[in-house]
Formats: sequence, structure tokens, C-alpha cells
Amino acid sequence: MNGKVLKVVEYNLSFGATDHYINVYGVFRYKKNNNLYIIYSDTNPTYSYISYGSSYIKNNSILSLATTKKEEEEIVKEYIFKTIHQENTEEFENISLDTIEGIEIVGSNKIEVKEEVLKSLINLTIPKPKTEEPKEQITKPKKKKSPKIILLLLLILIGGSIYFFMTKKNTKTSEVKDTVKTFICTKEYQSNTLDATVKEENTYHFSLQEELEYIEGTKQYQFLSKDSYQDFIQEGIFNKYIEKDEENSSFSQDEKNNTFKTTLKTTIDSSYNKPTNYEEALTREKEDGYSCQERLGK
Repeated sequence: MNGKVLKVVEYNLSFGATDHYINVYGVFRYKKNNNLYIIYSDTNPTYSYISYGSSYIKNNSILSLATTKKEEEEIVKEYIFKTIHQENTEEFENISLDTIEGIEIVGSNKIEVKEEVLKSLINLTIPKPKTEEPKEQITKPKKKKSPKIILLLLLILIGGSIYFFMTKKNTKTSEVKDTVKTFICTKEYQSNTLDATVKEENTYHFSLQEELEYIEGTKQYQFLSKDSYQDFIQEGIFNKYIEKDEENSSFSQDEKNNTFKTTLKTTIDSSYNKPTNYEEALTREKEDGYSCQERLGK
């Protein structure tokens, strides 16, 4: 079976709910143009249609993008027809989904299909959930607790309560000493390369010794028109703006509000070439045009 039930980890308005799952009926490469495609639908479809798009594999997830060419719809239709009729599909290369854990839906197209076609795809591509036979339960006679065990439990409970009270008291007295610092810096400006306004927000986290430990940063691109946003997504321009550190970064998009957002967590190591002392780092960010706000936190 080529399909799999996957969790939607990023989504547009087509699947606008958290913890949402979809049936992915197949990811395949069309050998004539060497492009990847994906076909899928809701796990509980209320309409007889199938979503499809061009596809990219990113770590353990799949990316779905809308296509713009009519001939690509015909390629998907041919794949569906040959799959449900179990015909020779040598012009297609099926991609294994064994290591894939989620799907990011940036854009998609739709094809109307008959209900029986949708049911055939589900039966032929989506693995059936395994059912386990109920295990025979063996009831063991309960043992009566002796008075000695009950007394021991009471002593442990009383001792634990005293320890908890003393620990809480000591924590309050040392609260000020254990307080660490962070500051948040923001900046907004017009992009030189996109028809969009860029909003940056970086949160700097410091140790008790006021040395920088890591930075959590976000960039939000607010496009000034629907057309410029769609060109950015559908033509794949957004790939240039995704952070290179895939392990510590992510991106999302909001089709309704024409926004694209990236996040990045930077861990401070020997390759970091900016100030790491609290006061020096704060001064540097203000000199670079950021508006910064200091705060205390555990």
C-alpha cells in the first residue's frame, strides 16, 4: 500500500484545525517531467473530491503546493485511474511514506470524483488499523495490609509534608537570587525584495551569570496584496526565505491574511560572533535599530 494517515503540521484554510489528520493516497514522481505530486483528502470526507499538489520532502514531513498547469491535473487523474484499476504504472515512481510523520499544506488543487472512486482509493492505499485480541484478565486475591505498613506510610507522609513546607519556604527566600533576565527586541521595515512589510521579534535568554544562552526569533512577512502573496507561495519564492537550519526552524503561512512567518532558535556556541554579555548584547541590538524591552523571569 502506498498511502498513509498523516497529521497536518502546517495548514491553510482548507484544513483549519489543530490535530487534524488526512488520508494521503500516494506521493509519486512522474518520470517524464521528474516532478513529485501528492494526492489526499480528509479522513472523514463530506464531499467527493480529492486534493492534490506538487510535493517536496522536508525531513520527516511532506510539503504540498498548489499547481498552475492544466496538464498536471491530467497526470494526477491518470495516476488515480491506474491505481484504482490496478493497472501498470511504470511511468510513475511511488515514494515510500514509511519515515514520513506529517504534512505541511501550503497550497492545493481539487478534483471532483465519484464516491466509489474515493472508497476504492481508501481501500487500496490506506492500511487498515490493527486490532488486538483482548487479553484474558487474571484477578489475584488482594492482600491485606498489616498495621506496620500503614504506620510506615503515615510516617512517610508526615515527613514528606514537612520537607515540602521547608523547601517552599527556602525557595521564597532565594527567589530574587535565582531570577534570570531576558529581553525582547522588535523591528518593522519594508522589504527590499518583496512587496511586503517585515516584522522581526527576537527573544534573548540569559543565564544567572547574565551570559546569553539562546535566542528565539521570528520574521513575519505581511504582503501588501493578494497577488503578490500568491506569487510568493505558488512560484516557490518562499523557499529562499526559509531558515537553513531545518532542525531548529519552522515556517507557516496564513492565506486569509496574506502572511508568511519563519521561526528560528539559535543556540549560542563558538560560531556566534555577536556580544553574549547581557548589557553588551542589549546595547548592540538598540544600535542596530531594534526596540527592546527588558523583563525578569525564572
